[in-house]
Amino acid sequence: MWDTCEAHGDPENEMLFLPWHRMFVYFLERIVRKASDPSFALPYWNYSVTGSNHGVIPPQFTDSTRSLFVNDRNPGVNTGQPIDQGDDSDPLGLGFLKTPGYEDDDPQTPNGFCSVIDGNIHGYVHVAVGSPTNMGDVPTAAGDPIFWMHHCNIDRLWASWNQNGGINPAAAAFPQKTMVFVDENGTRVAVTMTDAAKFLDLKNLDYTYDYLEPKPPGFAPVPPKGQGGGNLMAARKFQSVLTATKVKLGGKTSSVALKSAAPGANFSARVAGLGENRMMLVLRNLQITSQPGVSYQVYLRAGKGGQRYPVGTLNFFNVMTHNHPGNSASRTFDVTAVAKRLGVGPGAGQPVVELVPHGKPADKAAPVIGEISIISQ
Repeated sequence: MWDTCEAHGDPENEMLFLPWHRMFVYFLERIVRKASDPSFALPYWNYSVTGSNHGVIPPQFTDSTRSLFVNDRNPGVNTGQPIDQGDDSDPLGLGFLKTPGYEDDDPQTPNGFCSVIDGNIHGYVHVAVGSPTNMGDVPTAAGDPIFWMHHCNIDRLWASWNQNGGINPAAAAFPQKTMVFVDENGTRVAVTMTDAAKFLDLKNLDYTYDYLEPKPPGFAPVPPKGQGGGNLMAARKFQSVLTATKVKLGGKTSSVALKSAAPGANFSARVAGLGENRMMLVLRNLQITSQPGVSYQVYLRAGKGGQRYPVGTLNFFNVMTHNHPGNSASRTFDVTAVAKRLGVGPGAGQPVVELVPHGKPADKAAPVIGEISIISQ
C-alpha cells in the first residue's frame, strides 16, 4: 500500500496526488470506524485559519500524556508556536485556490492545481512540522498522527476548489495505475482510477466538510483538455524570459542573478505586455542527497541592492522518496503581482532570485536547483 503512492517520486503520475491521498484517508477512516465508533469522522487541521490558531498544531497533539503526542517534531511545534513563524512569504495562504485548471498545460511547468497544492502548502506543512525522521520525509511522515489531519485538510481544500468551480479531469484521463489499500476487514483492495471514479466527487462518498473555503475573487476555472477547455493557457503559451542553472543551496542566503533566456527576452518589456496573463517563477530538477530538514524562503529582488519581495517557500519534501531515490521535482510560484512592481519604472532591470534558509539545513543534504526560470505568457 505504502509503495503505491504514485505521485511521490514520479512526475508522470502527479495527477494522482489528490485522489490517491483521498483514498488513503478514506480507508483509514473506515478502519477507525470499525475499531471504535461507526459514526467516527476524521477531523482536519485548518492551519490557514486566521487568528490565534493560525499555523498552530491542535492541543490534542501536544499533550505528552496523550497518544497523539509525538516528540520528534520541529522546535516550537509542540509548544504552540505557529509553524510558519518567521516566514514572511505566507506559505499557509490560500492563493492557490485561484489556480484555473487541475492539470498542467506543460509537464515541465507545474502550474495546475494538483501540482501547486502538492509542491507548496502540502510539502511546506510536512517540513515545517516534522524532522526528516518524522513528518519531514515521505517514508516516515504517516507515523505522526497529525499526518492524517493534514491530509484531511488537503482533501478539504480540493473539495473547496471544486465547489468554487474547479473542474476535475474525467477518471479515464488519469494515469491508469493500480493502487493498493486495505479496508476495515484487513482485506487488500486494488484500485485503478477507472474503478475509483467515485472518489473524484464527494457527492459519491459518505462524508462532507462543515466548512469549505469561499471562492476567491478573480477565480476563473478552466475545463480540462477534452472537456471544452483545450490547454489551460491556450491563448498564450508560456515562454522563458530569464534563467539560471545549477544553483547550490546551503546555510546562507543564495543570490542568483538571472540571464536573458533568449535574445530580446527583456524582462521589463514582458511585464509591460502581460495584461491579464501570468508570469511564473519555476524551480526545476530539485536534487538532494538527504532531506535538508528546512525550507527556503524565496524572494525576487529588484537588482543588486534593490528592494526584495517574498514570492513563496521552497521545500524538498517529495524530492527523495521511499521507492524513488531521486526525481525531477519542480516548484512553481505565481510572481505576476511582484513582477509588475519590479519590472516597470525608471531603472528597472533584471531581477535577482534570493533563497534564504529557514533554519540550518542538514550538513549532508546538498540541495540543488537544476534550473531557475521566470516564464511568461
